[in-house]
Amino acid sequence: MCTLDGYGKRRDLEQRPELRFGSVDFVANKDYIQKPPQPISYVFVLDVSLGAYGQKIVHDAIVALKSVVNECAKSHAANKVALITYGKTVHFYNIKGGHPQINIMGDVDDVFVPLPHNTMMTFAELAEKDSFIDT
Repeated sequence: MCTLDGYGKRRDLEQRPELRFGSVDFVANKDYIQKPPQPISYVFVLDVSLGAYGQKIVHDAIVALKSVVNECAKSHAANKVALITYGKTVHFYNIKGGHPQINIMGDVDDVFVPLPHNTMMTFAELAEKDSFIDT
């Protein structure tokens, strides 16, 4: 519990990062860890609607995504990543195997990941086929 200042804000706001930031990392000591931490998984979700194309948002997002993928392939090659795009439908991608596949989810009111194990790939796998991101 904390009192408020004259502007109606908590007085301990500067001492409580969980109240100031969107996410906070707490380092857990060995007393709290039962198994070793797993590598972080990332999911990139891009708006590919007609409006996003018209404002050149998709092009800028693809350039940024390729840069992130190439950097992470060097430093976090084993971390898992997934790519999802959406417009009027939701698109899940599987680049494992010979040909990239797209799974289109037309029912946007009840979305689920159609093949969860095939949707996740490593940064290294995605960087090898980064030309796929351009399509």
